[in-house]
Amino acid sequence: MKRLFKRVSFLLCLLFLANHLYSQQRTVTGAVFSKQDNLPLSGVSIAVKGTSIGTLTDDEGKFTITAPVSSSQLEIKHVGYLSQTVPIGSGSALQVSLDIDRAQLGEVVVVGYGTAERKTLSTSVGSIKASQMESLPITNIADAFNGRLAGVAAINGKGNPGTAPILRIRGFGSINAGSEPLYVIDGMISNVAQFGALDPTSVEAVDVLKDAAAGAIYGSRAGNGVIVVTTKKGKSGQARFSYNATAGIQEVSKKVELLDGKGYIAFAKEGYQNENKPIPEYLNASYPNTDWQDEIFRTAPFQNHQLSVSGGTDKIKYYLSGNILDNQGIIITTSYK
Repeated sequence: MKRLFKRVSFLLCLLFLANHLYSQQRTVTGAVFSKQDNLPLSGVSIAVKGTSIGTLTDDEGKFTITAPVSSSQLEIKHVGYLSQTVPIGSGSALQVSLDIDRAQLGEVVVVGYGTAERKTLSTSVGSIKASQMESLPITNIADAFNGRLAGVAAINGKGNPGTAPILRIRGFGSINAGSEPLYVIDGMISNVAQFGALDPTSVEAVDVLKDAAAGAIYGSRAGNGVIVVTTKKGKSGQARFSYNATAGIQEVSKKVELLDGKGYIAFAKEGYQNENKPIPEYLNASYPNTDWQDEIFRTAPFQNHQLSVSGGTDKIKYYLSGNILDNQGIIITTSYK
């Protein structure tokens, strides 16, 4: 009997404790708004700190949650906004205002004929920054696209230095109207020749709009994609000088294997013999042994020197730069300077 009495007493204690803990639980309601425009925010995560209890705000920004104790805190999080930890306190209705996380949404992307923050942009964007191009031994911006921008193909049409690159975004889109993307340099409509003539070291960023939604910004000309270039600009402060130099060599990676003069004559004679024809007299003559690949190909050096000065005040900023590019082609008659 004593053992049974102890068990019943223990169960009664557990029930009393559970009832006591449950009585300390409370239902908390509230609403979450944007601090900037005081509009309700839907889909905001509301969680009781230190527990797995959580919920989301509805379309009107309202929420209802059951907290275990009155001293609990609510963790309020939403994408693009600064998180808050709010004490429940003695009140049951909470009004929370979230501030925009400017560090996350303040990234500037070049779009249209100017700039926009990435939070207002609803299109597919690929970007290449100056830091990615400065370390590359390139003489054309398009050379930096290969392997760095998905869906963008950069092709050197003729192969000789200085040739305007062929850029294709999302493949070849048209047979009659062409597949050339739209080029915008510092807000000005440009062409592929002007794009190809830009010095990579003077470019701050290249943004590629690959989605068809870019047509809402540029119209039908954006059907093949848009390449937006932003050049470097001065910053407030004392004049800063910068010098950048790139040098290297270019050469043919593999030549076509050919017969020499004696081998060609022997091969031709064997052909006539197999057909039971007399060997022509000219095959008995002596000919020079020249590999014309060695005559037209060469090891071609290239160098690019860029000097810039930038600075300014709160009212005016300046950036001046100049560069010298000398690119010899691997074929002796080609060069670009």
